[in-house]
Amino acid sequence: GGFLRSGAFKPKQFEGDRENIVNLYRDRGFLDAAILDVRQDLRADRERMDILIRVSEGEQYTVGDINWEENTKFDDKAIAERVTMAKGQIFSEGDYQQMLDGLRALYYDNGYIYATVEPRREIKDRAVNLALTFYEGREAHIRDIRVVDNARTYDRVVLRELSIFPGDVFSQSKILRSQRDIMQLGYFEEVLPEPLQAPTDGDIDLVLRVKEKQTGQFSFGMAYSAQTSATGFIQVADNNFLGRGQTVGLAWQFGSRRRYVDLSFTEPWFRGTPTTLGADIFDRYQYNYDDFYESRARGFALRLGRRIPGTRNSRVSLRYELSATRLSIFSSEYVAYLDGL
Repeated sequence: GGFLRSGAFKPKQFEGDRENIVNLYRDRGFLDAAILDVRQDLRADRERMDILIRVSEGEQYTVGDINWEENTKFDDKAIAERVTMAKGQIFSEGDYQQMLDGLRALYYDNGYIYATVEPRREIKDRAVNLALTFYEGREAHIRDIRVVDNARTYDRVVLRELSIFPGDVFSQSKILRSQRDIMQLGYFEEVLPEPLQAPTDGDIDLVLRVKEKQTGQFSFGMAYSAQTSATGFIQVADNNFLGRGQTVGLAWQFGSRRRYVDLSFTEPWFRGTPTTLGADIFDRYQYNYDDFYESRARGFALRLGRRIPGTRNSRVSLRYELSATRLSIFSSEYVAYLDGL
């Protein structure tokens, strides 16, 4: 297949196709490729048109020597790991730009956001020699971090998920990791980090622009089975209770043979540490199948968890439950059955 296929002719789209054709050649080493002429021939039915494109390929170039200088913040080994082109291979314009982006990212991700890479190309015997000069600039630090557009959620609920803090060296990877961890909370539709240059010293202010979403859940319904007869249920939950990042839940099931009430509460950051503290209270009544007896269980549970140091999603946890179950109103058939054992 090619860039142009049968269909309605769209002049603006065709201009993009012309650029794609040239880029295709340049990614295959034909750096001088150019479109010489485009001819449009309308067919006899005046409804279809043939497009003839004449291309000059030029010479195919390979990669020559690659040298660099003025890199003081990173040694030659670190630079060489980002030099992804090798001498003798076909010179791809796309690979060349990707290599330059990788070298800039090395500096950018380590706080040198003002660093630039100046490339010079010299063509000799159809080989492209590259000379790279690094202008590193100064290291930038995070000066301030602000959360905006959070009408409900407290700032601290967002800020405690960060991997980067005021005073730290600017790091794009840490900012992206923080963005991912904040999104995983489930409180926001989007989280957009905006690095802004501070007005005086060249450091960076980081603005976290969030868009909140509905976190509360409510459901109800009815069900029927031979074991439980007709039952109804209501469930209410919120994993960002009052904007504090806490989780609360209520599950209520009611009917002639089953009545359950379960309450739960979880604080994910107890006393400002990544420690989860939770409690559950339950009261569960059931009239058992075949009317053998009634049972009622009442109790509570305590939960304690702690994030494993050096991880974001791994935890160790303990759970303690204390409950009492009472059996009553045994049917005469069931009593007779037990007596016969």
